[in-house]
Amino acid sequence: MSQVSIIIPCYNCEKFIGQTIESVLAQTYTNWELILVDDKSDDKTLDILNKFKAKGPERIKVLPLEENSKGPARPRNIGLKRAASPYVAFLDSDDAWHPQKLEWQLEFMQRENIPFSCTQRICFDDKIDFDGFRLEPGPLKTKEVFYGQLLKKNIISCSSVIVEKRHIQNLGFKEEPSFVAVEDYALWLNILKKDVKCFKIMAPLLFYRLSKNSISSEKITMALKTRNVLHAQMQETSKPKWLGNYYWINNLAHSAINALFKKAYKKPL
Repeated sequence: MSQVSIIIPCYNCEKFIGQTIESVLAQTYTNWELILVDDKSDDKTLDILNKFKAKGPERIKVLPLEENSKGPARPRNIGLKRAASPYVAFLDSDDAWHPQKLEWQLEFMQRENIPFSCTQRICFDDKIDFDGFRLEPGPLKTKEVFYGQLLKKNIISCSSVIVEKRHIQNLGFKEEPSFVAVEDYALWLNILKKDVKCFKIMAPLLFYRLSKNSISSEKITMALKTRNVLHAQMQETSKPKWLGNYYWINNLAHSAINALFKKAYKKPL
């Protein structure tokens, strides 16, 4: 049995998905299964996925959906139900991984008995040279991520996450339209709320693509959805609504600061 199930939701991503899958195939850690969930693409995405499945190892699985989900939550949840490994990793169809991401991250989690981890990321556009990013050998620095800290700012990139399946299989990503593009933030908060320890590896093992067409690129809509997530958290924990607004203002401030650095591609976040 594979140790980690990698779930990639795919929708009209013919331009980038090949590079994303290649970054999985290039991993130094090879005990994985790859679950590619095609969300009723109307371009050549499904053809590309099937080509990788045909020429790749048997552990590559392609799941075509009959209806579009209008967001990545449902494809991720379907992939999660099919996952056969004790660990689950998420990767978006336009991002990519450092070749040793799985090796280093899983080694840390298993050595320290950590059930949930993420990493730093480097932002890039279409012109990135992946070979230009090298990490110095040596121990990786880590930092614990706390629930209260995450309420103020989402510092967990979905494509960097590895988590024990047992901690999320009964939670999953929220599929409601009001949570599209923030469904991952809501899930991380719900996991940490259960006192599950999470650590962030302070090394950029994720390459995060800056895309004008990303569903998370509309700032005003994202801000309002973030407020919905935080208000839901306050309601679920019987905290006053004004506290949710306090955390929301913190989120807005951090987002404004991050926007100043979004073109500093070698600035890890």
